[in-house]
Amino acid sequence: PGAEAVDGGDVGLLEQAYISTIHGFCARLLREHAIEAQVDPQFQVLDEVHAGLLRQAVLERVLHHYSLRRPQEFLEFSRHFKGSQYPEALLSVYDTVRRLGGDPGAKSGLLPPAPDGAAAAQREAVADLLGELHCQYNQRKRLLAALDFEDLEELALHMLQREAALAGRISRRFQEVLVDEYQDTSPVQDQIIGLLAAEARLFVVGDAAQSIYGFRNADPEGFRKQAEAARRMDGLIDLRQDFRSRPEIIAAVNRHFLPRFANTGTPFKPLKTDPRFADFFPKDQPSVELLLIGAESGKLGETRPFEARHLARRIRDLIESGALRITKKQQRDYGRQLGYGDVAMLFGSASDIKLYERALQDLGIPYFAETGRGFWGAREVRDVVSFLRVLDNARNEVAVASVLRSPMYGLSDDALYLLAEQAHALPGGSLADVLAEAEAIAGFPAEDAARAGIPAEDAARASIPAEDAAR
Repeated sequence: PGAEAVDGGDVGLLEQAYISTIHGFCARLLREHAIEAQVDPQFQVLDEVHAGLLRQAVLERVLHHYSLRRPQEFLEFSRHFKGSQYPEALLSVYDTVRRLGGDPGAKSGLLPPAPDGAAAAQREAVADLLGELHCQYNQRKRLLAALDFEDLEELALHMLQREAALAGRISRRFQEVLVDEYQDTSPVQDQIIGLLAAEARLFVVGDAAQSIYGFRNADPEGFRKQAEAARRMDGLIDLRQDFRSRPEIIAAVNRHFLPRFANTGTPFKPLKTDPRFADFFPKDQPSVELLLIGAESGKLGETRPFEARHLARRIRDLIESGALRITKKQQRDYGRQLGYGDVAMLFGSASDIKLYERALQDLGIPYFAETGRGFWGAREVRDVVSFLRVLDNARNEVAVASVLRSPMYGLSDDALYLLAEQAHALPGGSLADVLAEAEAIAGFPAEDAARAGIPAEDAARASIPAEDAAR
């Protein structure tokens, strides 16, 4: 719908808009046309973790039966792999074939030609195992009425290719199709989008230099083709003007990246500061700092802890000094002194984020991690889970200690040590047994005494059988 329809108050039309990830879109398409797609309209979608565990379980079964039916061939097959890495290798090939739109059940043309007879036998064994894995994996998914992410793409693409009349009706439903981060689409996704936009205006946003999902078979070539087609129609828009950053930051970015793109085949296009949004107040502090951190060995894994601690100290010093202020004049809080909430830390990956979290915690710097350990690893969630474990069993020492140290009660390390020492001095004693008498423990911190009494009451309630508590 046009903007005038929404401005007219018919916001209900927004609920009909297809605004989602490519997998969310494919799932909606399959449910709306379940008969044509030949799927159960109530199917569930397996996330990557559950789908991976299911594939692994199926492959273990396939390999076990293979070793029993054809033991000599299995030994010959497995000896070509280092250690016992053949399950991981098979799963990697299987996932790659599917993400590229191939059929692991089709033995012919699935793998490259073999150079000799021994390799040919190995190739045939791999093709057989992949085909059997694909067959049994599909059977398990049918029993669960489930589809994985690759299924969503494959089934949606096959439906659109097979049902030409339906594909035309679906395409005519859209006047415009907008796809963001197009450089990270796979060949299968590129085909789906092409069919959907056959009778619509297609608008794609992306940057080939930012393609980061090659391990998932994303191919920036699709974006390059779209950009070239737009250029031929004079419809290519270069988004090079920055309206958020100070000119000094833009200049530093351009200076750093320009030489690094020299021999990559992808020309670097320098960013520009938009003069309409470049009204910044002058400041004495530098806009860019380069902190060089190194370890004696030079190994990255040993450098990370030093980097995390140094960065945390620098953040603390900058904020506590009060020297930094909001300098963009268009901001409502222009001139305000910066606080910790104005600082963002960006990482290439989340694998080492715990090191930086620990460094911030050690300096008492408040923070919020958008990514990292995931939902169940978040501090707040772990505290709640520990509290539930205490309610289930008040003698769970690890859970009790975790709850006592959490912000819910906030006992100090000294207080927790004295409680543990007192509890372990009793035959079969636990932390829950000594909480009520915390004040009587010699040397127990006075500021912790009152807080220790609260979990003592909770622990006592948790020790009462549920049927007695109800009465």
